[in-house]
Amino acid sequence: MPRQSRCKKSPLVGEDTRIAVNLTLKKLLESTDQKELEFPSSYTADDRAYIHEIAGVLGLKSKSRGKGRNRYLTVYKREGSTIVQADAVLKLQKASRQSIYTLLQNFPLNHKECHDLLPPIERERPLNTDVSVHTNTKAMGRLNNSVPQVPQLKTNFDVLYFRKSLPVFNVREDILNALNTNEVVIIGGETGCGKTTQVPQFILEHCQQRHQPCRIICTQPRRLSAVSVAERVAFERDEKIGQTFGYQIRLESRVAPKTLLTYCTNGVLLRTLMAGDSALNTVTHIIVDEVHERDKFCDFLLIALKDALLKHRSLKLILMSATLDVDIFVKYFNKCAVINVVGRSFDVDTYFLEDVLKLTGYMTKEMVAKKKELMKKKDQHKLLESWTQYKPEQTVPDTVKKWLKNDRSLPAPILAQQNTYHHTFNDDNINYDLLLQLILYIHLKMPPGSLLVFLPGYDDIVTMREKINNEEKEMNQGLRYTLYVLHSNMQTCDQKKVFKPSPQGTRKIILSTNLAETSITIDDVVYVIDSGKVKENSFDALLGVCMLKCNWISQACAKQRKGRAGRCRKGICYRLFSSIRYNIMQPYQTSEILRLPLQELCLYTKHLAPGNTPIAEYLDRALEPPSNVVTRNAVQLLKTIDALDPWEDLTELGSHLLDLPIEPRLGKMLLYAVVLKCLDPVLTIVCSLSYRDPFILPLQPSQKRAATAARKRFATNTYSDHMAVLRAFQGWQNARASGKERTFCEQNFISAAVMEMVVGMRTQLLGQLRASGFVRARGPGDIRDLNSNSENWAVVKAAITAGLYPNLMRVDREHMQLRTQKEVKVCFHPSSTLRDYPKSPRTTSAQTHAANVETLPSDWLLYEEISRTGRFCHVKMVTLVNSLTVALFCGPARLSVDVIYETESVPESESDSEVDESNEGTIFKLDDWVVFKLDTETARIFLHLRQKWNALFLRRMKTPNKAMSQLDEKVVSTLVSVLTNEEQACGLQQPSGIGQRPRPLIVDYYPANARRTDDFVERNI
Repeated sequence: MPRQSRCKKSPLVGEDTRIAVNLTLKKLLESTDQKELEFPSSYTADDRAYIHEIAGVLGLKSKSRGKGRNRYLTVYKREGSTIVQADAVLKLQKASRQSIYTLLQNFPLNHKECHDLLPPIERERPLNTDVSVHTNTKAMGRLNNSVPQVPQLKTNFDVLYFRKSLPVFNVREDILNALNTNEVVIIGGETGCGKTTQVPQFILEHCQQRHQPCRIICTQPRRLSAVSVAERVAFERDEKIGQTFGYQIRLESRVAPKTLLTYCTNGVLLRTLMAGDSALNTVTHIIVDEVHERDKFCDFLLIALKDALLKHRSLKLILMSATLDVDIFVKYFNKCAVINVVGRSFDVDTYFLEDVLKLTGYMTKEMVAKKKELMKKKDQHKLLESWTQYKPEQTVPDTVKKWLKNDRSLPAPILAQQNTYHHTFNDDNINYDLLLQLILYIHLKMPPGSLLVFLPGYDDIVTMREKINNEEKEMNQGLRYTLYVLHSNMQTCDQKKVFKPSPQGTRKIILSTNLAETSITIDDVVYVIDSGKVKENSFDALLGVCMLKCNWISQACAKQRKGRAGRCRKGICYRLFSSIRYNIMQPYQTSEILRLPLQELCLYTKHLAPGNTPIAEYLDRALEPPSNVVTRNAVQLLKTIDALDPWEDLTELGSHLLDLPIEPRLGKMLLYAVVLKCLDPVLTIVCSLSYRDPFILPLQPSQKRAATAARKRFATNTYSDHMAVLRAFQGWQNARASGKERTFCEQNFISAAVMEMVVGMRTQLLGQLRASGFVRARGPGDIRDLNSNSENWAVVKAAITAGLYPNLMRVDREHMQLRTQKEVKVCFHPSSTLRDYPKSPRTTSAQTHAANVETLPSDWLLYEEISRTGRFCHVKMVTLVNSLTVALFCGPARLSVDVIYETESVPESESDSEVDESNEGTIFKLDDWVVFKLDTETARIFLHLRQKWNALFLRRMKTPNKAMSQLDEKVVSTLVSVLTNEEQACGLQQPSGIGQRPRPLIVDYYPANARRTDDFVERNI
C-alpha cells in the first residue's frame, strides 16, 4: 500500500549544536582541498538528523554508518554525472524536409556563410589599452548632462529648526572643510542623523555663498529611498519636486535642465558612466549613500568612480555609511577624510530572546515536557567540548573551539529556559506564536508609540498579519491600532502611507522586510521587534544553482534595525535571537558581489575597463573581489551565449546586449524575437521576467489552491509558464480597457502594479530597439512587420529557447526524473503550471512527480531559474520544447566541423523516450551534455538550415538598420514552417491570440521596487 505523504518535521536540537554544525559545514564548503568530514559517534540521533538536513540544504551529501554507540556520520561534497544514458533522437517530418530542400535549392549555403560560422582562431580587432572597448552612445535610462549652475535656494522656515536639531548639523563645517581639501570624504553616521538629506544641502548652500556652479548626484540602493528623500529635500526647500531637486529611477524621472541635486539608484549612475568618460564632465559632486549595504551595483560603481577621480580632478566623491566602522573604505581610497557623526538623540534599550521569554512568560506544553527530559541528560556543552577532542587533524575542532570561547556568562536558569526553547522550536523558522505574544505584551502593557516588526519575507508578513487580525478582541483592549505592511511588492503611493503620523491614541504597527532597515526613517517608531532574519539569494557558481534562503542577519544589520527606534523618545529593541547567537553573527553582511551571479557586471566591465583588460583583473579591483571561480563561470556563460568571444572581446551580439537594460540572456531572447518576427509576445515575457512574477501570493492560506488554478488556466495546456505570464498580461489589458481591472486582478491573484511596470518597461525596451535600428518607423522592419509571426507559439518558443540556453532540462525516461547539466534530480517549483499535486492522500509526492514527468510529450524543457530549497532543486518559469527547437536554437552560433560525426554502432535502449531504434548513424554534439542521434541525410540538411539561420542572425547584428533581403525572408519563413510541423508532430497545441497587440496605456505611476523576486529587496538599474 502506498505510503501517505507526510510533512517531515525538522529535528529539534540545542542552539549550541545548530551553531557548531552550521559553522563547520560552511567551512567544508569553502575549502577547496577538503572533500569530506566525519562527525563523531558522541552525537545523538536527533543531532545526526539535523546534520543530514543542513547538509542537504547546503548541497552536500551525508551518510550514517555503524550501529549503536559506534554510529558515526560522514558529510561529503557532491560528485557524479547527470548525463542521460540514452541519446536523444532528432527526426524531421516529411513536410519539414521538403521545406528545407526548397530553401537550399534556391539559396544554397555559400562559402562566405560557412567561413563566417567557423569558430575564430585569432583575434580580429586591434588592441587598445587606453580606452574601453565599447562606448554606449545609444543606451537609454541615463542621467542627462545638465550644466552646473550657481544654486538659488529657498528656505522653508517651518523645518529650519528641525534641520538644525539633527546631529549631522553639528559637523557641517567639518564636512565642508574636508571637501575643500580632499577628493574623497567618508561620512559615518548612525541611521537618522540626517546625513542623506542634509549633506547635499550643505554643499548647495556653500556653493551659493561662494557663487560656485555645482551639480550633485546622490545614489541610493533602493527606488523608494531615492523618491522619498528627494521629496523630503524639496519640501525642506519649499520647492516642488523636479525643479532644483529631483530623482531618477528606472522608468520614472522627475528632473529638469535646472536640477542641481538628483537622487537616483546605483544602477542609473552606473548606466550613465557606461556612456563614456564625458558622462561626468558636468558633475561636481557624487554622493554614494548607504555604502555599508554593499549591493553588487554599489561595489562595482566604486571601481568605476575610483577610475573617474583620476580623469576628473575637480570631481568630489562622498561616501556615506550608517556604520561608524569605515576602515575598509578608507583603505580602498587611500587618502581621504573621515567624519563621524555622533549618534541619535535618545537611547535604545535592547532585549534578547532570553529576556523576551521571561517578559512574555512564553511556555508551551512541549517546553514543559522537554524541560523534564533535559534534566536527565548530560549538558550539551560538554558534548561539544568532547567533539573538539575528536580527530584533531580535521577542521572541526578549530571552528567549534573558537565559538566556544564566546562569553557564556548567562545565569543558569535563563540558559536552561533558553535551552528548553531551542529543543522544542527550530529557530531557522519564525516563531509566530512567540512574536504574537510579544506584540500583545507591547500593545497592552507599554506606553504609546509605533511598533516596527522586521520579518524576512512576504509570506511571513501575511501570516503575522492574519494572526494579529485573529486576536482583534484582545488587541482592542489596549490602544486603537493601525496595521501597515512595508514590502517591495507595494506601490510607491502605498509605501508612503506608513510615514504619516498616527492619530492621537492610535498605535501604528508596521510589518516590514529589510526595506525599513536603512535609507527610510519612520519618525514615530519607539519599539522594534527584530526577527534576526533576512531572505537572501546566494549563488553556487559550481552547481549554477541559486538558493533563496532565510539567513541570520549580521551584527551591523542588527544595529541598523535597533537604530529604527528612539527617534522621538527613548526606544526599545526586542531581538528574537539569543545573545549567544548575536555574538557569533557575522560582523557585516556579505557583499552581493560575493554571493550573486556576475554576468551583468562582467558585461558592464567591457564598457568601463580599459581595452585589453581581462574581466577578472578588473573585478579584482573591487572592495572585496569575487572568487576566481565565480568570475570565470560568469565569463564562460557570456561566451556560451555568444556575448563574448574567446578573448573576452564583445561580439556584435554582446554590444547590443549592453545597450539593453536587462539581463544578457533576456536581451538575447529579445533580439532573437526581432529577427524571428515575433516581437510583441516575447517583449511582454522578457519584461515580466526582468521585473517580477505578476502572480502574487494569496492573502489567505486557504486561497493557495485557487491561485494555483488561476495560473494554470492561463497556461491553457501548453506546458509553459511563459504562456501563463503572457496570457495574464493580455487578460489584464482587456480587463482594464473594459473597466474590470480590479475584479480581474482579485480573481486571478495578479498584481496590477507589476503589470503597469511591464507596460513601462515594454515602452523603454521598444525605444531602445528603435534607437539601435532594429525597429524601423515604417515599411519592412517596422513594428507590424516584426510581429508577422507573433501568432505562432512554436516561433515564440524558439526565441525563448535561444535566450534561456544553457538553462536546459531533459527527461530521463528510464528513471522518470528531470535532469540538468549539473543536477541529477530536479522538481518543478510549486509556482510552475507544469507541476501536478497528489490527487489522493494515499499518493506520495514522489509518485505524483514520476507520473507528471511520464506524461510530458517531449524530453526537453527550458527554465528561467533553478534554486535549492532543502535537499531539492526546483526550477521556475519552465517551458516544454521539442528536440528540433533545442538543436536549432541552443548552443553557439559558430560550431566546429567535428560537432557532427559518424558512429559505427548504435546501442539499443529500452527507454521510451524520443530515442528510436532505426539506423541513425550520425551524432550531433551541441555541447558536452546535449547530444542527438540522427540519420546522415537529416544531419546534412539540418546543419545547413542551422547555418543559414545563424548566418542571418549575425548579419542582422552587424547591420540592424539594413532591411532583410529576399534570402533572409525565405530563411525565416522556412524556419516557421519547420517549427510548426515539428510542434504538431509532438502533439503540442497552437494556442490562438498570443500575437494580440497590446493596447495603448497611460501609466500614472510605477511600483517602488525592482526585479521579480518576491521575498527580498532587489535593486534595479
